[in-house]
Amino acid sequence: MRQSLLTALAKQQIPIPGLFDRPLDSLSSTELEHLARKAWMLRQNWAKKSPVVRKTLIMKLDSLPYQDGGVPPSFTFIEKAGKRYLLTFMVKDRTREGYLYNLQCWDLEVSPPRCIAERKLNHRNLAVNKNVHSLASLAVLTPSIEILGIDHSAEDPVSGFYTVSKIQNSTERPIALNDSLVITQNDRQQLYLVRIHEDDDHHIELRSGQPV
Repeated sequence: MRQSLLTALAKQQIPIPGLFDRPLDSLSSTELEHLARKAWMLRQNWAKKSPVVRKTLIMKLDSLPYQDGGVPPSFTFIEKAGKRYLLTFMVKDRTREGYLYNLQCWDLEVSPPRCIAERKLNHRNLAVNKNVHSLASLAVLTPSIEILGIDHSAEDPVSGFYTVSKIQNSTERPIALNDSLVITQNDRQQLYLVRIHEDDDHHIELRSGQPV
């Protein structure tokens, strides 16, 4: 009965906070009941003409000097081990080649939010893993394609991102990441499918069907 309720919520495209892509069969009756009740209460609240804000979370980010109109900051929510995190990606400084970027991961389960991982990058290309259970959290260009994980227990944010794998000698950039599969693109807009942890030269080119 409770699982049927959750399935009905999902079919109505009502968000179910706390599910974290877990299959419904893996949840206990208590968890199913809690998630269903929470999802329905949030839906009822936000469907009102004047929704009531239940919780406000304020983050204080360092003031970065080069946030010009051409390079807007980006913010991405991710979920890991049942917790919520926020990835922020902003310009840190100008360089001769372009910009130096600041990538940070913030723990949203503590108040105030705490930066648990930080990395400086020379390229803007970033792809977040769609599989929340994978050790590989995101792919960046460094200039090789580097697959990063997040150490949630790191004492220093500088060591919070760690390298899971690298795709060496690549002239492409990452545009999507799902589990151990990376989709890359080169300057000619050609797309490739690459499986990490395997031979770096093993690229599969993706092509749309052409009429005969």
